Amino acid sequence: MNTPTDRSAPRAARIRTSLLCAALAGATLLPDVRAEELTVSTDKPAYEVAQTVTLTVEGPPGAPVTILIDVDDGPTFVPGYGEFAIGFTPAFLMADLGALDGEGKLVLSIPFLCRFAPVLGYEVYIQAVAFPGGAPLLSNPWHFTQSAGDCSDECVAGIEQMGVQTLFEDVPATGELVVKVERPNGQKDVYGLYETSLDLDVDALGVLEVPLENADGSIVVPILERIGDDLSVRICIDAAVNGKNGKLQGGETRFTISYAGQTASEEIH
Repeated sequence: MNTPTDRSAPRAARIRTSLLCAALAGATLLPDVRAEELTVSTDKPAYEVAQTVTLTVEGPPGAPVTILIDVDDGPTFVPGYGEFAIGFTPAFLMADLGALDGEGKLVLSIPFLCRFAPVLGYEVYIQAVAFPGGAPLLSNPWHFTQSAGDCSDECVAGIEQMGVQTLFEDVPATGELVVKVERPNGQKDVYGLYETSLDLDVDALGVLEVPLENADGSIVVPILERIGDDLSVRICIDAAVNGKNGKLQGGETRFTISYAGQTASEEIH
């Protein structure tokens, strides 16, 4: 759940906060961060596969900007900078966007691709940091939803990575998770197999700091989230790891995922 928490800086959050401080160490720390002078926004509140996210940042002309992205909105207090609306979870990302133009504006278009998205079905929280004159300046918090939509809209043969997300309803707390990824038609092939026992009270932590994976790393489970009595599972397959010449070959790729007697199957072709 993306619920603000009163953080006493758990280890993962402390590590990410430290990394952020190190990355911004060249800036002059100010106790008063003026959020109203920097704004960040997207063109829509929700996106599906094959849509494009248009990100707009506005603020002091010429100021370099860094964007912070997470699936949790914090808040997290960083001494010398103020309160971030970012949770610094294992899914946290940070990217330098370059400098605002002469009119104090930066617009980026980012395609939302199913097979590359680190998380699907989550609220995504973003915040920008600019450095006019070297002093850090936080933007307003912003969020949007990204959902899988129809992954078959991205029917691309010969790609390196592919992933699906599925929901099992009304499941027990313990059971066997079984994943099989294969090419069922044409030149049939099995891309990967994975089996593991789960205790959802222990294992279903949302975006996993240490993803589950099979022995050769070709199948990865980056998300296990318990939502009431339901379980959301994200599965990724990496062809380069399992020796398929770096590519998932043409024809349908079938994901079959089972947990505690329930089975879901999805094909991307």
